Amino acid sequence: MADESAARDTWEDLSEKDKVWIIRKIEREARETIKRPEPLLKASAGDYVTLTLGDTSASTTQNKKPQKSTKPGKQTKVVELDSDDDDNDAGDTLIPGPGRGERLDYNAIRRQIGFTVDRFDEYYGGEWKNSFHEYIYRSQSAGAAHTEYADVEAMLQHDDWLPYLNRKHDCNDETSTQLLFRGFPMIEDVAMIAHPNKFSKRPKPNLGQIASDQENKIIRDPGELFNIDDGNCYFTAIALLIYGNARAWLRVKAEHLYHLEKMLSDPLHVRHEFYKRHNAIFSKTFATRHGPDGTRWEGNPNLWERLQIPNCWMSDEICPLTADVYGVFLVLYSFTYNQQGKRGSVYDLRTYGSYNSRHIFAAYVNSNHFVPLIPNSYYHYEFTLPRIRLQVTDRYKNKLRTTNKNHTNKKDGLEHHFRCSPQSIPGPLSYPTTTELYLSRAVGFRNLPRHPVSSTNVPQPKKRVQTRTRSRPLARARRNPPKTKTLHINPPRSSLSPRRTSSRLWKR
Repeated sequence: MADESAARDTWEDLSEKDKVWIIRKIEREARETIKRPEPLLKASAGDYVTLTLGDTSASTTQNKKPQKSTKPGKQTKVVELDSDDDDNDAGDTLIPGPGRGERLDYNAIRRQIGFTVDRFDEYYGGEWKNSFHEYIYRSQSAGAAHTEYADVEAMLQHDDWLPYLNRKHDCNDETSTQLLFRGFPMIEDVAMIAHPNKFSKRPKPNLGQIASDQENKIIRDPGELFNIDDGNCYFTAIALLIYGNARAWLRVKAEHLYHLEKMLSDPLHVRHEFYKRHNAIFSKTFATRHGPDGTRWEGNPNLWERLQIPNCWMSDEICPLTADVYGVFLVLYSFTYNQQGKRGSVYDLRTYGSYNSRHIFAAYVNSNHFVPLIPNSYYHYEFTLPRIRLQVTDRYKNKLRTTNKNHTNKKDGLEHHFRCSPQSIPGPLSYPTTTELYLSRAVGFRNLPRHPVSSTNVPQPKKRVQTRTRSRPLARARRNPPKTKTLHINPPRSSLSPRRTSSRLWKR
């Protein structure tokens, strides 16, 4: 007790600067316990870019459009809503949402940007295939395709992760991309891998280009076997972090839409009021064209409408929804980077969700592209952002733009200005599901109850009473049943996580 008292007195005598140094020292030592034996990407000192803090030009690029832009498309047909479609009180503003009519003509938007064929599988066959499985499709060098269950470590061996990153790391052509960054606030000494998150097909090089590349020692990235349009980078980044598969981006977007509609449709839901206010925000965005026949669409949709527009660019307004859908703590950095000068600076840090959930990291680069982040030398599924508190974050004052632009907020804990959704209280740890057969087997029975207990008040179907005269005797009908053609349909089996299996969207 005497030693403890002396240590307490010593701590009280330290300056705030010394206390912060000790806190960070303890955090760094604890981080060493989850260090990988070998880094994911082997790199030299020159392969890292150290980001600086602060960017005065960042505030003017919040809604920056991509450099390669097309002319705005024509005005989209608008479906007018009247007060009869609104199920809220008379004083509420009419906001598009589930069960309240549609303001936008999504078919017209889809055709305008280039999706002219009215068949879903014509464009999204691969995404459909990758939306119903918990395992990933991976190809070996020998060409034999096989599957592997996608835990968060095995997913790094998927074609969209380490094989993709190694190609980008080894190539030195005009498509080469910086992968390793240091200097992110609160984890400045940690090297993070910024996945480029760009998937596009490339034409095969001709013999002349191959000879020229060999002469100039140029290593080209062969590209991917599929293409993901611009405007889907946010969902692709989340798909890489959650499922390890870029083509699961459509599943991710659909899960966001389902979860949002579920909360907006249920006034008793604990997050209903939050998303009701969140959905009332209309902001300017656009949808990138698909193919040469499309034109870009522009408009001011709310969150619910954005989730139904193909190739619609997202902002960080969707991040609280992501934290709720997957029960994660999302850390979002914003930084600018100049590829030619190999210089960059971080100008924002925001977090969403409950701190004790699994931490996932992403970055908003140059105000127009989302990329996933993972630590290069640590197990990413054990890696966490240090606990956010004013004592540690005061050194970033006036250097980062957060939800409180003037940094006058001096509250700590859940109301810290780095915490953008303090209302996000996590739900149960999991959402397991079962069937009546498993209920009986769990207590030693191998048969179902005669009268299963229904969880609803919906009346059970009654046994049909024979009212028509049989055309032939029952005994003969049983001996010689009529031959009927059976149509065998084997839809993709939903083997989603327990959190997702309860969703009506995925029930087959």
